[in-house]
Amino acid sequence: MRTLIVGAGRIGMHLIGYLSSSDENQLTVIEKKGERCKDVADRYDAIILNEDGSKLDILKKADASEADLLLVATDDDRVNLVTTRAAKKEFGIPRVIAVANSPKNKERLMQAGADVVICPVDLALRDFETSSRKIILLRSCIGLRRICGWQKQSSH
Repeated sequence: MRTLIVGAGRIGMHLIGYLSSSDENQLTVIEKKGERCKDVADRYDAIILNEDGSKLDILKKADASEADLLLVATDDDRVNLVTTRAAKKEFGIPRVIAVANSPKNKERLMQAGADVVICPVDLALRDFETSSRKIILLRSCIGLRRICGWQKQSSH
């Protein structure tokens, strides 16, 4: 599968690592920061372009029209929005997964053509809420144990 990844930051690097573990994936990575490009080159088998992935000529240079999947994972939602729109409208990439760094941009990315939008802030909040519920449940169980007089029986 030909996969184009725009952005090799925190999220992008994890995606590159995951996808590069399969020989079936042909990866092309577009990243503006030179040191990140070097990091990708040192660790993974991928074509790397040290460029701005929101520019049409760069997406064309990366053979975006041949990609099966685009992962847009920069830390700038404006770049993610422009790249997502271009991927669908200009290059016809069949599957686009985009990162929304701000929850308010999830709907904009969907409207721009993203098939899936991932929002790290939402994921973190969901984990926090789940953990909070577990703590509340644990506290209520401890309180119930005290009220009912349930204590560990000593073996003495």
